[in-house]
Amino acid sequence: MRITSSKGVTLIELLIAIILSSIVILGAFRFFQGIQKNYTVGDQVNVRNQNVQYALNKLSDIISSAGASLDSAVSAITVVNDSSIIIITNPRGGIYTFPADMASVSYTIPVDNHAGYINAPYIFRHQYNSTVTEILPIDITYNIAGTFVKGIDTAQGQDAIRLSPLVGGGGRKMQAGDVICAMDSIKYYLKAGNICIDADTAVLAENIDSLNIKFLTTVLPRTYTTSWGSMQFASLFVRGRTSQKDPSYPGGYRRTQFAITFPIKSRIR
Repeated sequence: MRITSSKGVTLIELLIAIILSSIVILGAFRFFQGIQKNYTVGDQVNVRNQNVQYALNKLSDIISSAGASLDSAVSAITVVNDSSIIIITNPRGGIYTFPADMASVSYTIPVDNHAGYINAPYIFRHQYNSTVTEILPIDITYNIAGTFVKGIDTAQGQDAIRLSPLVGGGGRKMQAGDVICAMDSIKYYLKAGNICIDADTAVLAENIDSLNIKFLTTVLPRTYTTSWGSMQFASLFVRGRTSQKDPSYPGGYRRTQFAITFPIKSRIR
């Protein structure tokens, strides 16, 4: 009869196995951790680039269209500082020229389409035969004489709006040749890392370090100007960063910047 003996795992062998396994697991963990970090950084960089590019495209579209559907006497762009501008727009296309002097300060006038003046906070008045230009706060009510069915005015009536000066309007009477147009005033500015529209809570783009808006003259050699009358080109510079810090980069963030120079369409001569 043959007797065989079996030997178990010694304590030393068990400890060696545990140590080797720990090394392998730790290496795998660090490997996958590095992959995860690379994916996270890559996502942040993509978001940063898209954010800066969106801000640049949006602002350039708005600025390049400034002055459209406005009377030529309206200063469509007001420069507050290098990172803040106010743009006057007439998105509803409401424009009317008075054919005669008005007898009173409150009156009803016919217009092609009353919808062009809906919710207009201001009316711009340009006195045709003098240098008077002013922005008046106006209360507008609508007297729609027409009855429209599928775009056809069955009553053959005329759209009309009634204007009444609000407090601060000064009770001014319109004169022959005066031009009015319905306007919105919109401010774009950089504050606390955000490009805002009229209010700090209305954010166009976030994580923006720097916004620089410059305007160039129409006369060669071109120089910088803040006057709407001499603007023809705009120059935009936007620098953005990632939302999370990266200690390996100067300043703690990964940053990128874009710049563009473009014409203001209504100012091209």
